[in-house]
Amino acid sequence: MDNWYRLFAALMTTYVRLCINEVVTLGHENIFPGPKIIVGNHPNASDGLVLPSVIKEHLHFAAQAEIFTLPGLGMVFRKSGQLPVTVGEGKKFLKHAREQLDKGEPVVIFPEGRLNMNNGLHRAGLGAAVLALQTGLPILPLGFYVPEEYIRVIRSRFYGRSTIGGWQFGGKIYVNFGEAFHLEPIDLEAEESRATIRTYTDEIMLHIDQLSEAAALYASQGSSQPVGTT
Repeated sequence: MDNWYRLFAALMTTYVRLCINEVVTLGHENIFPGPKIIVGNHPNASDGLVLPSVIKEHLHFAAQAEIFTLPGLGMVFRKSGQLPVTVGEGKKFLKHAREQLDKGEPVVIFPEGRLNMNNGLHRAGLGAAVLALQTGLPILPLGFYVPEEYIRVIRSRFYGRSTIGGWQFGGKIYVNFGEAFHLEPIDLEAEESRATIRTYTDEIMLHIDQLSEAAALYASQGSSQPVGTT
């Protein structure tokens, strides 16, 4: 783990320590070391920031390319091996993601590609499924949940466009990991492959949805065991 990633993780961890009272990790036994594709829902701008506190490996996050142009922060993202995502350049992203996986390090993807603001999952992009099929590596699903009273909606402008994001201040965040799974290999060059990849993507999102709902149930009822997916 290089010094740039240590700085990246320290920045994320600082936010967690200052703004989140507790990170509750469910299904921790499902986390394993080595290359894997971590996928999760993306209700708030701050949810992914907790992962370096939970998974002590060099994580490579898929993130919108504009972040990499920000002064200071953009350099930390680039130097620590985070993965810029640009619309229309999916093949380039997949190539860079495979390079990190080949080094034995996990890649983190939020398949929705944007915040859902706790309004239900968006239709997901195909990138996570394609990456899993190209590499044969396992998918590790997770579901985030934060009680709404701890989310503050912040509106701003980013590169000339209006943005809205939910940020957590106070309270607990629940991170529920399910069991890892593999996708059945297919011929990616076949004519019908896209339809199959869409089916796989919908299955991935079903895992994520079940895990986030189980985390919400755990938070509301204080259940001793989360309901995961297999």
